[in-house]
Amino acid sequence: MEIKVKATTSSDSNVKKANLFATKKERVNLPTYDDVVGSKKYHISEFLSQPSGIAAVLNTKALQSFQSLDANTYRCELPKLRLLNFEASPFIDLRVTSTDEDCLVEMISCKVFFL
Repeated sequence: MEIKVKATTSSDSNVKKANLFATKKERVNLPTYDDVVGSKKYHISEFLSQPSGIAAVLNTKALQSFQSLDANTYRCELPKLRLLNFEASPFIDLRVTSTDEDCLVEMISCKVFFL
């Protein structure tokens, strides 16, 4: 995982800001399963067509909240973070796209609300 922090000072006032960026790329080969007779192959797309499949891929048990925005886009609220004297509530929107061979999870947006 690559994490970058860039500190900036606003020219309008003495407000200090820090921009935090995190990126991670990982490719995992997914197995294909045969049924008992061996006549039908089950692919990841069938697993992800079920709500429990999406919940497993996005690890929804580790999230504060999780909601579907459309057929393949989800809003996830991460657990609150304490930064110095602030409490931050991060939200990410993710798009899950699956094919017979793989699954792509893209972060569409990331917002952090300070409480």
